[in-house]
Amino acid sequence: MRAAVHVPPDAAPFARRIARRLAESARDAELAPLLTALPAVTALHDRGGPQVAVVAVRGARVEVADAPAPGSVGSGVVGSGVVECDASDLSGVRVVDAAGADPDRLAATLTRLLDGPPAPWPERARAFWARTRHRPGTPPSLRLRCAEDGAEVRLGAATGEPACEVQGSEEALVAYLRGDLPLLVGVLGDTDLSARGSLATLSVLQGNALAYVLEGD
Repeated sequence: MRAAVHVPPDAAPFARRIARRLAESARDAELAPLLTALPAVTALHDRGGPQVAVVAVRGARVEVADAPAPGSVGSGVVGSGVVECDASDLSGVRVVDAAGADPDRLAATLTRLLDGPPAPWPERARAFWARTRHRPGTPPSLRLRCAEDGAEVRLGAATGEPACEVQGSEEALVAYLRGDLPLLVGVLGDTDLSARGSLATLSVLQGNALAYVLEGD
């Protein structure tokens, strides 16, 4: 039986992002077994802030919740590990306390689980559209273009010029589609992500990416 990931509906965004990544890994045949190899309880800290999420493995059930909670740092629960990562994209995993496990192996396992199964950006784009196209304000069509090889994916209505276009490197497109890079931050900031469309439409697409990550399946 594969592990199932559960997160409370009122959990903070940090915990929900972790739950979303772990849920993606739980559906992958290669990554799913790694979930049950985690310590009984692991506290994941945002390296740059106060956010803490607790991952508890109870057989085939994996629970992700906000801290403080039973099993978080200082609770004295046997088998609890402590890990740091970057809240922006859940990268840079560093093990503070491996709870008796091999720290390098634990770091590698968590890194793989939080990275999730590999998927080409066009596949991520179609999954993103399938889950967000009915959200209020979503344009009837969207085109994404990879600046590196010129590959395009058109989503939604098949005729007419798309209401919006997002262009960037493969890395930037994946970051946007995973909710790691807010669209307007990417467009206005020092990144290789650009977009064409009204401010209202771009704002909706930014919100859609965040909702894709934070809302449950």
